[in-house]
This record gives sequence, structure tokens and C-alpha cells, in this order.
Amino acid sequence: MGRAGRGGGGGGSRGGGFGGSRGFGSHSGGFSSHRSSYSSGSSRSSYHRSYNSGPRFFYFGGSRFSNGYSGGYTPRSSSRSSGGTNPWLIFKIMLIVILILIAIVPDKSTKDGHSITKSTVNREKLKSSSLVVSDQYFCDELDWINDPVTLKNGMDHFYDKTGVQPFLYITDDIGGAPTNDNLNDFANKIYDKYFSDEAHIVVLFYERNKQYHSCYVTGLEAKTVVDSEAGEILLDYIDHYYYSDYDEATFFSRSFSEAADRMMRVTPSYGWIALIFVLVIVVISLLIYWWKKKKKQKMAEMKQAQDILNSDLNEFSSSAYEESSAASHVDELKKKYDQ
Repeated sequence: MGRAGRGGGGGGSRGGGFGGSRGFGSHSGGFSSHRSSYSSGSSRSSYHRSYNSGPRFFYFGGSRFSNGYSGGYTPRSSSRSSGGTNPWLIFKIMLIVILILIAIVPDKSTKDGHSITKSTVNREKLKSSSLVVSDQYFCDELDWINDPVTLKNGMDHFYDKTGVQPFLYITDDIGGAPTNDNLNDFANKIYDKYFSDEAHIVVLFYERNKQYHSCYVTGLEAKTVVDSEAGEILLDYIDHYYYSDYDEATFFSRSFSEAADRMMRVTPSYGWIALIFVLVIVVISLLIYWWKKKKKQKMAEMKQAQDILNSDLNEFSSSAYEESSAASHVDELKKKYDQ
């Protein structure tokens, strides 16, 4: 199932007489259901089990597909040997590694093969005097949530971190086809039904016929914290945990909790960290090569000096011996003729 259009600030009019529009964003997925709404028990459908054991998402033509394939291309190493460490070979290898790292670090970082939007801005926790804290934090029409405490823990964490109180609505009926307009209208109706302020976020999760759609609607005040980027982070985590083996309460709880942690701080750029690390390795490798080469050259010079010294001593010893022999011979002749 293709991914639904991303959030772009559409949505129904704000409640409470403020005027303007609420924030809105949506995602969709498919091929199998996280949990079949039409089967009994707490286990997921066999369709889910056979197609979604840790899939990896791929984008093609604007659509998201999943499968279990993983693999890669490994370049062949050169079989040519130079008899020693070649600094240019090291440099080329490291350069290839750097290029690969740059290529595999996309605009979105990954979590177990799933793409999660990066947080690029520092957000301040919402401090709203108009927020009316609600005791209701979810409505489950599909009877998915069998552990409300776990779900509430994750949603409370989201509220504590962002200052925006979340509300989750799970259904398989929005009164029409799950288009962006219909999802937006339905989510706004839910917002107006449960809240009179503009400091909440309503997350609508719709699943039917082995396809799901998730979207959010934020009030005007909440939108100052949960902007379109932050909303994408939340929906990305829902996408990620939808295909996990967690039960429904845990999957939603972790989605809210981890999304809050991510959206409230700037995501580190691990690509640059990896690049610096590789460059350090390159410099160290070149220094080691230079040191070994310098040491080898010094040893060669010492050996050459030793050979020269040994050669001079031999020549000197031979010459001295010849001079001594000649002197002895002259002395013998002199003594002979003096007699």
C-alpha cells in the first residue's frame, strides 16, 4: 500500500473560537495487519507473521514496500601485492569507506532498518494555561489495548516531555474511505468531541482489510511544539513499531515515548561522526606507515655504515701487515750485509 500524503498544515477549523487551522499529518501502510481486527484472541494473523518479521522499508515511486531481503554489494579486493603496506591503497580503501558512509546516511536515520525522521530544531516544552488535562487518553474500538497501564506510561512520558497531552483513537470505521480529507475531518471531530482547548494532539489509527492509516491532528498551541517535523517523527515510530512483535499497548506506548525523546532534542549527525572517525584512522595508518618506513631506512643506513666500517678495518689491517713484513725483510738484509 502506498504511503499517504504527508502532513502539510491542512485540517478543520480550530475549536474554542481561535480561528485558523490545526496541524495535520498522515501515514499509511499495508500488506498485512499488525493485528487482525476480525480474529479472536491476542495473537496476530498468520498473514502478519509470514510477511512482517522485521521487514525493511524501501521507497520506490513514492510508495513504501516491505520485505525481508537484506544484502549488499561487497567490492572485490585487489589481489595484487606490493610486498608491504601501501599508503595509497590505505587511502583509497578509506576513501571508499567514507563515500559508502556518506551514501548510506540519508535524511532520515534508521532504527532496525526503518526510517525515522531526524529532529533538526530544539523545541521548548509547551506551557499552556489553557490546557485542560483529561483523564481520558485513548479510545479503542477494536479491543486491541489489553494493558492500559503500559499505554498510559508511554503517553504520560510524551506529555511530560512536550507539554502536549496526547489522545489515541483506534478504529476501523471513519464513515468513508480512508483518504487524507476523510481522516482529517474524522480526527478533527474526535478532537472537538473530547477537548475544548488547543493544547492536545489526537492520533487516529485506522486499520481495515490488512491496511492501516495513522494520522494526527494538533491544536494551534500544541502545533508550536508538535510541528510537521515532530509529527513525522511520531508517525515514523508508529510505522516502525507496527511491524514489531510487541503487543498493541506496548507498540503504541513506545511510539509515543521514543518520539517525544527524539523530537525534543536535535538528532546527532552520526554520518559526520563516522566520517571523522574514518579520517582519524587514515591519519593513524599513514603515520604508522611513515614510522615503519623511517625505521626501515634508519636500519638500512646503520647496516651500510657498519659495512663501511668493517671494510675500512680490513683494508687497514691488510696494509699494516704488508708494511710490517717489508720492514722485517729490510732489517734482515741489513744485518746480513753488515756482517
